[in-house]
Amino acid sequence: MQNKNVKKNVKGRLFKRSLLAASTVLVIGASTVAAQGSEYFSMFLGHEGQDLIESQNSTQVSKIVSGIEMEVEETIIGGKSALIIVSFEKEDGTAFSGDIKIPALELDWKQNASYMVEQKMSEDNKKLITMFDIDTTKNLDGEEITIMADSLVEYSTDKVIANGPFLISFEASESKTSKNIETDINLTSSNEKLALKTINISANGIGVEGTHQDGKKNELPEYTPKLKVITFDNTTFELKPGSTSTTELGFKWQYNLDETGERFLLNDENIKGIVIDGHTIDVQ
Repeated sequence: MQNKNVKKNVKGRLFKRSLLAASTVLVIGASTVAAQGSEYFSMFLGHEGQDLIESQNSTQVSKIVSGIEMEVEETIIGGKSALIIVSFEKEDGTAFSGDIKIPALELDWKQNASYMVEQKMSEDNKKLITMFDIDTTKNLDGEEITIMADSLVEYSTDKVIANGPFLISFEASESKTSKNIETDINLTSSNEKLALKTINISANGIGVEGTHQDGKKNELPEYTPKLKVITFDNTTFELKPGSTSTTELGFKWQYNLDETGERFLLNDENIKGIVIDGHTIDVQ
């Protein structure tokens, strides 16, 4: 398998796993937050966009192992990126006695992928909520995604509460409001010539894909263009890339951070156009 490059801006207590090379799993502590229903994304991203979250896919696939129900709660899938919420709770609905963590929580993906995971306990201690932030080299729509966990462990004592393995699979479905736009924009920096080919717009951000025009392959571009979003009320704001990764044909920037570097969920139905280094792309 050919190695693929990826670079992510990591905010908060996240860890990244690459399926292409060995890496250490960093255990992240469970913290207490309030959450109900589709507020799960807001638990991790801290944005007020509850209405746009409710418009995303509710996958609701579940499986019970060792008295623990593992459930895929919600997904935001657009192009080659995804946010996936998976929860763990007792089959009888009672609360855990303390904060719970999962030492090994992984994405089983046969294609090249990079991902980060964060896990938090609900305020009532009944659910451990986990969020996968995924970048891949191929479109996810229609692909099978498998999430794996080894065990549930009490955070303070490392006592095993439930043994796995826990495993759940589901078919990825691109969000209905996600848009894929073909384009042909050439960018030139001091030592690079880049051609932009495809743009994906979803609540998860704006993915901009391109190729090197100077023969380079399997390399991340050194240059990163500026990207601005224009809404239907003619509000303009800038997005910054949270990750840069190689794809099967070239590379991709995933623009999903605001000007302060915080993760930003888009109201993708309200986007009229985007501007990349002065090139305007209308969004139909």
